[in-house]
Order: sequence, then structure tokens, then C-alpha cells
Amino acid sequence: MEVEEPNKFIDILLKNKVLEHLISILYKLNDDENPEDVQIVSDILSVLENFLEFYPQSATILCEKTKILSYLIKRVKIKNNTISQNQLFASEILVMLIQNSTENQILMGKYDGIAHLLKILNNYCKKDPDSELEQELLKNIIDVLCCCLLVRDNQTIFRQIEGIDLMVKFTKENKVIRHVAIKVLDYATQNSFKNCKYLVEIDGLKSVFSYFMGKGFKNTKSSKIKVKYNYNN
Repeated sequence: MEVEEPNKFIDILLKNKVLEHLISILYKLNDDENPEDVQIVSDILSVLENFLEFYPQSATILCEKTKILSYLIKRVKIKNNTISQNQLFASEILVMLIQNSTENQILMGKYDGIAHLLKILNNYCKKDPDSELEQELLKNIIDVLCCCLLVRDNQTIFRQIEGIDLMVKFTKENKVIRHVAIKVLDYATQNSFKNCKYLVEIDGLKSVFSYFMGKGFKNTKSSKIKVKYNYNN
């Protein structure tokens, strides 16, 4: 069912703090430790997903009026090397909030979200994603990070927290993370003279060129994992 005046409908939900109430409930639940909370978290995330699908223009308002962004940033963090379905679900909601909202991309930088995303990626420095669930989570994290790097201030933050250094390190790995690093570096250096200069200063071009020339890359089993990244996003 579609609402004739979606903006008014959104205003009603926000004025009555319906979404704020749902998100406040999320903060009180712990579906990692309490099995009974798993379905409740999933149901609330489903409400948010449906809301954003019908009214994508509400993504900015939702992050301005509620604490959903902070919750999702923390929820996608990998704990004890395990990934849950709700964690993947949270990463999907995060993509929906970030991909079409410059305001939310800016908020990610202010909330240290970029640093949190890099910490997640760092888990794959020594290993490839072991399951389809991990592959999907990794893809979502990369999508969010690349969207954030469309903002100039976030590119600066990325350089200052040594994100470029980390990506260059990843380019030397014979793993899926190597492909990921190249995509992130592409976004991190777009229209950014300082980031391009820094990449050169840390001798990052050597690793980047080696990647494109196919040098130092072994055709191992790990490199054949079917994870597709769209470099045109």
C-alpha cells in the first residue's frame, strides 16, 4: 500500500516518535547473547528496510532524528570471528542509508564510522571470507566505505587514520582483500590531490601497478572466491 503524501506520513511517524521508539528498543536488545532477542531485532530491521524501500528520501531524516546510524556502525562489528544473519541485515540497512545520502555519508565521518569499517576489513588481512554470509558482509562494508569516500572530508579522514596505508598493505596480499583494496583506493584518490600525493609518497604505486600487471598474484583457491565488485559504483 502506498501513501498519497509520503512526506506527511513520514512527519507523522517522526512526530509521534515511532521510529525513535523502535530504534531505542534495538539498543536494549542483545541478540548476540540472548536467542530470544534475535527475532525481535530482525523484525525491527525489517520495518526499517521496508520503510526505506518505500521512502528512500527519508534516509537523511532518519539519521538526523534517530540514533540508528550509531547502532548500525556498532552492530556490523565482527565479534569472536562469527557473523550472524542480523549482522548481515544491519549492514544491508547501512548501505540503504548511506548510498544515496551525502548528509549521511558526512555523518559516518563524524561518528568515526570510517575507522570502524577499516577495523572490520582488517579482519581479512590474513584470511579470505569463509562463508557466503561473510562475503556478503564484506561486499556491503566496501559499498558503504566507497560511498563515504565520495565526500572530500571523509577522504581526508581516511588518509589521516592511515586508511591508504592499510589498503596498500592489502594490495600485497594474494587474497580477495587485494581486489577490495584497489577499489577503495580508487574512491579514496578521486579528485583528491593530497591523497594521490600521499599514495605516491608511501610508494603505493608500486603495489598498485603490480596488481594491474598481474605480478605477484598466484592463482590460488582463495583468489577464486566468487565475490563480484562493481568498479563503476
